Parts: sequence; C-alpha cells; structure tokens
Amino acid sequence: MGRISSFVSQLGNSNRSARVGSKFRRSTKLRNRRFEQLETRKLLASDLFISEYLEGSSNNKALEFYNNSPAAIDLSGYSLERFTNGSLTASATLPFSDFFSSPGEGSLAPGATFVIANPSSNTLILGLADVTSGVINHNGDDAYQLLQGTTVVDTFGVVGVDPGSAWEDGAVSTANQTLRRKPTIVDGNVAGFDPITNLGDEWDSFPSDTSDGLGSHNAGNAGLTLTQSDGSTFVVEGGTTDTFEVVLNLAPTDDVTLTLSTTDGETSTNVPSLVFTAANWDQPQTVTVTAVDDGDFEGAHSGIVSFTASSSDLDYNGLVINDLTVSIADNDAPPANSSFVINEIRVNAGGSITDFAEIVGDPSTSTAGLYLVFVSGEFEPGQIDAVIDLSSGVSDANGFLLATNSTTNVATDSGDVLQPGFSVFGSPQTVFLVEGFTGLVGDDLDATNDGSLDTTPWIGTPFDSVSLVDGDQAPDFSYSATVFGPDGNFTPSGVARDVDGTGNYVQLAFGNDDLDTPGSTNSVVTIAATTDGDEAGPVDGVFTVSQIATKATDTVISYSVGGTATSGDDFVALSGTITILAGNLDATITVPVIDDLVVDIGESVTVTLTAITSGDPSLVLGNGIEATINIADNDFVSTLSPGDLVINEIMQNPSAVFDSNGEYFELWNTTAADIDINGFVISDFDGESHTISNGGSLIVPANGYLVLAINSDPATNGGIVAGYQYSGFNLSNGADEVVITDPVGTVIDTVAYDGGPTFPDPAGASMELILGVASPGTDNDTGSNWQTSTAPIAGSTDFGTPGAANIVPVGDTTPPTITDVKVASSGWSTLFKSTIDTTSSEGLSLPGADQLKNLTWFNLNTIIVEFSEDVQQSGGTDIDLTNLSIAGATVADYEASPGLTATYSDGGGAGPFKLTISLNSGSFGPEKLLVIINDTVQDTAGNLLDGEWTDASSTTSGDTVAGGNFAFRIDVLPGDVSNDDFLLGNDTDTVSGAQFTFAGGAGYDPFTDANGDGFLLGDDTDSISAAQFTFLPSNEPVAPSPTPAPLSPPALDLLSDSDADDSWAYLIDVALTELI
Repeated sequence: MGRISSFVSQLGNSNRSARVGSKFRRSTKLRNRRFEQLETRKLLASDLFISEYLEGSSNNKALEFYNNSPAAIDLSGYSLERFTNGSLTASATLPFSDFFSSPGEGSLAPGATFVIANPSSNTLILGLADVTSGVINHNGDDAYQLLQGTTVVDTFGVVGVDPGSAWEDGAVSTANQTLRRKPTIVDGNVAGFDPITNLGDEWDSFPSDTSDGLGSHNAGNAGLTLTQSDGSTFVVEGGTTDTFEVVLNLAPTDDVTLTLSTTDGETSTNVPSLVFTAANWDQPQTVTVTAVDDGDFEGAHSGIVSFTASSSDLDYNGLVINDLTVSIADNDAPPANSSFVINEIRVNAGGSITDFAEIVGDPSTSTAGLYLVFVSGEFEPGQIDAVIDLSSGVSDANGFLLATNSTTNVATDSGDVLQPGFSVFGSPQTVFLVEGFTGLVGDDLDATNDGSLDTTPWIGTPFDSVSLVDGDQAPDFSYSATVFGPDGNFTPSGVARDVDGTGNYVQLAFGNDDLDTPGSTNSVVTIAATTDGDEAGPVDGVFTVSQIATKATDTVISYSVGGTATSGDDFVALSGTITILAGNLDATITVPVIDDLVVDIGESVTVTLTAITSGDPSLVLGNGIEATINIADNDFVSTLSPGDLVINEIMQNPSAVFDSNGEYFELWNTTAADIDINGFVISDFDGESHTISNGGSLIVPANGYLVLAINSDPATNGGIVAGYQYSGFNLSNGADEVVITDPVGTVIDTVAYDGGPTFPDPAGASMELILGVASPGTDNDTGSNWQTSTAPIAGSTDFGTPGAANIVPVGDTTPPTITDVKVASSGWSTLFKSTIDTTSSEGLSLPGADQLKNLTWFNLNTIIVEFSEDVQQSGGTDIDLTNLSIAGATVADYEASPGLTATYSDGGGAGPFKLTISLNSGSFGPEKLLVIINDTVQDTAGNLLDGEWTDASSTTSGDTVAGGNFAFRIDVLPGDVSNDDFLLGNDTDTVSGAQFTFAGGAGYDPFTDANGDGFLLGDDTDSISAAQFTFLPSNEPVAPSPTPAPLSPPALDLLSDSDADDSWAYLIDVALTELI
C-alpha cells in the first residue's frame, strides 16, 4: 500500500475524518441500543469497525473501516474474512499487514477511515480508496468478519446463513445499495444481522454506486443532517412551496435551538426556529419554504436559508452549518423588448452544416419571454412545426443571440440557446419572432386553410417574421409580408440580412456555409477554392471571392499568397487585389499554372483575404477568408523497386489466329499495392516502341496480372481478355525483347528471349515464367526459368494462362500439406492479434503446446488453415465447404447449424495459401471440435492432400505420401484459464489477479484476456464470472458423413483402386482414434 502514512498525516486538514458541520468527540454513551445486544458487543476489544459497505454495479465494491478511538490504531494487527453463500468457512482472508512493508506504516489516526476497493471498480471509487484487493468481491449474500488478531470485532451479515440474494430489513438491503453505519453506532457488532432488525437499526441505505461518502464517517459526533425533498429545494413565486427536514446526529446534553434566517428577502420559512431536546433530537422536523412573490422580473434565481445553533451543550453551541440554496422560478413577465429581429436562419442544411436561427437587438439584453415559432405553409398549412424558447438567452455585446441544435461547426457563447433535437424540415414555412408564446407544437393556427392565421398564441404583434416558399405546383401559404424563394424548385435553405438588423434578406445556398455567420455580423466577404490546377494542359487554378449581397459600389479586397508552390516557377505571380464589381456577387482569382519539368509533389497555392480596401463600409471579412488549391504534377518519379513489376508470360507465336491478331504478353505485380503503368513505354532493342496512353490510369492490381495485347478483341485474338491494346510493337517468333520503361526512362524489367537455345520456342502456346523462382524480376532473364504453357486457353486451341497464375512445373509429384492452423475472432482487437501473431496479425497458431490447452476466449468464431502450396478442387475451382467438416461434442455438424462460411485465398498467386472457416452466427461455446479437411483437396498438378496429423507438436501434416484426410482436435472452454476442464472461482481469481495487464506489457497472458481486446479489465472478470460452473463436454466429437467431390483423373492416377475407395474411410479411423 504505501500511501497510508501520508494519508494519516494529512487527517488534520482533511474532511475525510469528520462531516462538515460537526465537532469530533469520542462518545462514551450507548444510544438507541437494544439491551439484549450488549452482551454480544466486544466494546473494549477494538475501536475499529466497518463503517461503509458499497455493493454496486459490475465490480463496484468497497468497504470502509473507521477508527472511533481517541488514539491511533495499528491496522497491521487486523484481518478481514469473507464468507460466501452461507458457508461457515471463510472463502477468502485478507490480512491488513499485507498492505504495509514497515512497522508503523499502518497507523490509522483517530477519526480516520481506511477504504479497500475491488481493483476493477470505477475510477471514482478507486480515487477514494486507500488500497485495492480482489477479496472485496461480495454479492448481497456474502458476509464479512473483521478480526483483531483472532478476535472477531465486527460482523457484516450472518456467518453460516445464506439469505438468498440479500439480507433485507424493510428498504435496507445488502444487494445493489451503499450502506453507511448510522452516526449513533460507535463500535462493531459481532452478531451482525442477527436479529435482522440490526440491519435497519444500524445502517442507512443509499442507491447503488453511491460513493460520495467513501473516506469520511461520522460516529458519535455532534452535528445535524438536513434532507431536502427530492434532493433539492425548488419554489415558485406565488405558487409551489417545498420542504426540507432537519435532525440531530447525536443526543444533546441540553436543548439545542436552531434559528433560521432568510435575510436576502427572496424566501420565507414557516417557522423562525427549531428546538431539539434530549427527547426529540432524533426525530426529523420539517420546514416549509415559500418564495417571496415580488413584482420584479428576475428570471430563474435563488435564495439562501441560513442556520445558527445555540445551546449550553458546547458541542452544538456555535456549530458551523452550511447555508441551504433554494432555486426559485419567477412568475413575473419580462418587459417587452421590441428591438430584436430575425437576422439569419439556416434550416434543412444537410451534410455537416448545422441548423440555427439568429436574432439581433440591444446588446447584453435578456430575451426572456421571446420565442421563435415555425409555422408550416404547405402539407398542413398553419400547423406549428417547431418552437424555440429563447427565455434563457442573453444577447452578446454586439446584440447577437444564437439558437442552435448543436455546437458542431457553430461557435456559441454563454448567452446563446442550445436546443438539442431542434430541426425544421425544409418545406415552405413562416418563421415568427414573438413574445409570450402559449401554444404547442402541432397546433393548427389556420384551421380554415385560407392563408390567414385564425389564432395567434402569443402577446400582441410578432416582433418579426419571414416566409420561405418553394416552386412546386402545390399552393404555398405565406403568413408574413416578407417572402423568400423558391431556390430553383425548392424552399431556400436559409436567409440572412445583408446589413444586420435593418438590411434586406438574401438567400443562403444549399450545402455551402461559406457565407453563414451564426452569432456574428452578416455583411461578409469570403473566398472559396473553385478549381485545382494541373501542369498537364496546363489547367489554371481558380478561387472565387463572394460577398453576401450586391453593392452599389465596387468592393476591392487585398490578399496574400502562400502555399508550397513557388510564384514565378510553378504559377504566374498574382496581383494581390481582387475587385467585385458593383452589382455583382463575386469575382474570380485565376492562378495561371506553369508546366515545368521538375518533379513537384503536393504543390499548393493558398490565398488569404487580408482587408477590404474600398467599397460598402458595412462589409467585413467573414470566417472563410482563406482557401487552397492544389496543382497536379505531370512530371513522373518512379517508386518501383526491381522485381515489383515482372514480365511473366509471352505469346509470340499463336496458332489459333495470325500473329498480328494474337500476340500478347503479361505483367505480374508482385507487391501489395496497385501499380499504375499509364505513360510507361513498351519497346525492344530494334527500335520498336509504344507509349501506353490509356486516357487515365492503367492499373496492374496488387498481387495480380495485366495482359497487354496487339489486339484486345477476344472474338478475333484467340479468346484473350486483354487489359490494354498496344500498337507499333511486335513479338518475333525467333529472338526478340520485351522492355518495360517508366515515363522518366528507368527500365523496370527486360526479357530477351532467344527463340530456342535456352528459352522455350513454342507454337500455339505461350512461354511462361516457372512458378517458385527465387527472384522473378531477375530470374526471368534466364531461359531455363521459363516453360511452355500446357493450360488450355478457354475458347481457343492455344495454351496459356493470360491474366492468371502460371501452371506448376511439369513433373510435380510433391503433395500439398497443411503447415499451420490458427484460431481467431472477428471481435478481437488489432492490438490483441498483433501480440499473439507477430507475423500476420491474424490469430493464434495452435500446433505445439497451445493445441493441448483449452481455448479460453468467449468470442472464437474463426479457424484458419494454411497450406504449403496453392490447392484446389478437382477441375481447378477453389476449395469450399464440400471439402471439409467441423464436428463437435455438443453440435454434431456445424455446417448444418449454425452454418459455416469457407473462403480460400492464394495471396494473388504468390501465397500464403489459406482457407478461412467462419461461423455464420455466434461463437464456439464449451466444445470439443474435430476439424476435417478431406483429401479431395489437391494442388494444381493433381497431387492429393497429404493431410495426416500425427500429434499436437507437429509443424506440418502428412507422411510424404499423397492422400490422407487432415483431422485436427481443438478444445474450447471459454474462461478456463486453469485448463482443468471446469470453470470455477479459481479461474475468476486468476483473471482478477491479472487485471490491468495489457497486450505487449509485463505479465500479460493472452489466455486470461477472455474478450481478446488487449486489456485485462472488469469485462473479462464479468464474462468469466457469468460463465461459472460450465465445463468441457465429456463425450467426443464424431465426424459427420461427408459427400466427397469427384476426383480428377490426375488425382485418381495417384491412388490405387483400394486407396480411392478407402480415401473417406480414413476419416472414420481418425474419429475412432479420437474417441479412444
């Protein structure tokens, strides 16, 4: 523990030792005790007792201990025992000496408290605790005993009694409540709640998770308790009154007179004073508070009730008592303030623009009694759509008041009105600014639908109004003389006065808030980026400078130029001033772009408006005074490394069509990112060349292929699907070259084939790079690394693999194996996965010791199987659910229910080669899983899977002979960190003891992180606690009967007749082995 010494030394200046408004003294009296309890109390055994018990939500648990002696107590001589579910034997013992490392460190001063909390409690509780311990882990039916040495000095509950869910005495319960020892209780009670009335007699109850009293206690101290009805005191002028109760904490030695004072004149009380005697000190006395009904408008305000205590009992005489604050609602109407008008409205803005309404009037003035009322002009004419109560508002120093539903993109001040949920659909409507509104949203003010209001639920004439209409065929009713719209066929999305308070309205644009000025002046000038520049062309950049309304004189604005582009090198220098001509709303600043030959990355030009040098004096610069355009560069810089882009296949001599129609070659992108080859050059050593010009990007996809052909029409080129058609470049049937160069002349890859001596010289087939060469980008220079394709091209008599992975070398007889099995969850965090799988951040690899463990995660739903090479079904299709099964001890066939999804990936042809199997819903619960991959899986050469799994320590499957199903056992028992096949308290204790460790940190064990989020917190303990008493099934899984896919002829050639017949029979052998 380590901080008890400093805690004790500060008690003299701390409120933790005694309640405010009380004087600490040791009581020698026994008050309100039952005589029959005297013999069970060890009054002289100890002055330490349990003073507060917190049993809240989740892991919010704490106990407080109080030193009620006149001397310091050494806590190291005490211990705490917890008794669970009626047991007579302690389930946990906590010696307080565990918290102290040196003599004297556990000294607890007189009147001080010592708080122990569960380590997974919320931060508020932990901040009040002195130490933490997993022993503080009670429910409502658990008992505690406090011991000094071997002597019990206090009991909470009744040892050996199981009360069900909780001990209860009336409304006082040990479940989901905070309990505090009454001030009259000055020592422990070894009898606990025997009889049960001890619970209500000795403890006060508070709602669940109440922690504001932790760390302070009042026992045997003079003081008073004031309880407000409903937790506060609220009164209304000329209306509702309220009450509070006062009771003494301790019997006085003489009468105590409590004088009440309301000198501020805002409230009065029904009695001037209260008198407490030795007979009625513990009986609450009620005081009624009434608001003074004056004629002044004050809005919401408050009053103070003060208290003075007098008595010959020196402990109560002059007692310091906090004032009581009374909240008061005013019943006086505010004075009419006709200076306010509607200044700006934004409705139905959409996107990131926030709806708001702005009024303007006298500065620093209350808008109490004012309302904005939105009345429909179509669909339901006259119906009130929305109301904003401005009564709590105060205009700012410039007279502006803003009402909005959100502070997103809108800056508010303390006087503005924030009304969450305020939203007005952008249909025709009239907005009124009125005083004293008494109606309701939904009221119909035009019951006759004649365009005139039949009722006006406000005082007098509206201060201001404006109607917004649309242009559709339905008639719109305008209830104001000021009408705006339509904007096209739509209602305007807003209006603003061009001069604050007095100017004409102008329409605001949809989706563009450049001219919006919520809470500030409307008469603004702004700038926006209109068009980005581009060196290709070149295309000039454009800025647009706008003012809110046309003016009678020219508006001249000065500006500065910044950004990363260089004036004079990247663009023609700008003048620094722009003029919006009289009668116009805007003007443009053109940025003439210079097409240089320098590689420029991320060039930009920023224009900042600096001043309005001449024009209408009402105009000011708005919020949007800066804008930036980008200048695209047409000068290329290569980011490719050798081997990133590889010439992978060449068809120089087709037979199905003439060479001039059927030649092609293929590029292979070996990287994990797309490569754009637009602008690259195709050439040979004899001067033939072609610059790729696709009219935009030409992408070789990540880990994928792109075919470039002399003819891109499959109907005439032999069925080839090409991504690009070139010209001016031919592939010789003898020796020739294919050279790929980037736009700045860097050679990316070259293949110089020789037409026979070392390279293949096929006719009617492509030559292709052999799969598996170490360095494709350089090994394709060597003829022996190429082969003649034997894969038929669909719809053609020729052979090749255009746009796909090349075939495996002829003569491949090595069967595929399974190299790894991982488990994973879609609910695991990235941090957790990167910790357990440092290579690919996918999941936990099981082969080895981890396969022998019960898997402890509650959200497991994925199994990943990795193969040694590319595999497929017979006929070349991807493997799927027909090639596998998952059986369990509790679920016979997971494919049948809840269903499985299987996805195979070849990594773009280069691996890794993975089959991902996922549950369609839910997660694996307590289960023994048997994962079967049958040997109908084969590689591209037809070799069947060599799948036998010999033991849990193997790192790869198989016995080197093709054929043999893969059978892999996985046991799942979420929360079983002890790996003993049962989920009990030892698992909860283990996880609780590891709390606050995290992935990558010291002491972190991923098997204890039950939810896989990378952090050991209360949610893991909660999950395991909720799953207690679950266990691993005792029976074994039996594989469901499969329906094998037909074997291809090459696969059948690898099996004898009996092998082919018995291929599936192996599955039964595996299942029987698992059962034995």
